[in-house]
Amino acid sequence: MMNRFLTAACAATMVFAAGCGSSGGPNYRLFAADGSYGSSGFLYAIDPDAGEIKVVGGLADSSGDTLYSLTGLVFGSDGVLYGSTSDDAPVQDNVFVSIDTQTAEVTEIDIESDDDECFDAVGDLEIVDGTIYGVSDDGAGDTGCFLTVTTDGTVEMVTDGFGWAGGLAYDAAADALYHLTEGGSTLDTVDLESGELDEGIDVDDPVDDYDGMAYSYVKAMAMVDGRLLAIMGTYYDNSVLVEIDTDSGNVTVLTPVPDSMDALAAIR
Repeated sequence: MMNRFLTAACAATMVFAAGCGSSGGPNYRLFAADGSYGSSGFLYAIDPDAGEIKVVGGLADSSGDTLYSLTGLVFGSDGVLYGSTSDDAPVQDNVFVSIDTQTAEVTEIDIESDDDECFDAVGDLEIVDGTIYGVSDDGAGDTGCFLTVTTDGTVEMVTDGFGWAGGLAYDAAADALYHLTEGGSTLDTVDLESGELDEGIDVDDPVDDYDGMAYSYVKAMAMVDGRLLAIMGTYYDNSVLVEIDTDSGNVTVLTPVPDSMDALAAIR
């Protein structure tokens, strides 16, 4: 099995994939970012079909001195990639940012809202009909927020009783905003007005499908061409990109990813 971590050879080619090779013209449909456990690192572009992951660059501000740890990513209706940092980021925690997809340069956006405390520890972001939604939690699964945030940083709380953050992904065909908690086992749908969850199908752990490991820890989700993709793993390691069947709950492992990876956004 290949090494999950970016080796010097892969860094030279800027590709993280089986054999670090690229052939047949990769179709990078996803962006991802490091952020697990407060780790600062890279912005990635992913071809989920080929299992290829390209390093775009380090998540740094214009000075290059401040590195960012991102737990949420989403493309706004303006085509800009936005992100959120975690509450345990080593620097610049709990901020909203925009990211240059060509260079990975990060620009902070001031949060302006009476509900700014709801933006603490945002675990995932998604856009529905032009509105960006997010989920956050207190790290213990006791309290959390379902919120909206505008591209200028205005945060509004929908509910503060959400629980674990986990992943969000919008299925336009089904008109459903899916949510899967960090340690959850059902694929639920979120009511956009109230933030209430409607319990859905059971999601399998691919216990015997990949090195005999279970992947119930969900970090992020995104919809790509009608396919629900997610980053899953054990708590600290064995992270993989998977596809979740929204009809059956079956989980298929696509490729290993860096364990630090904690955010996904689909190119729309």
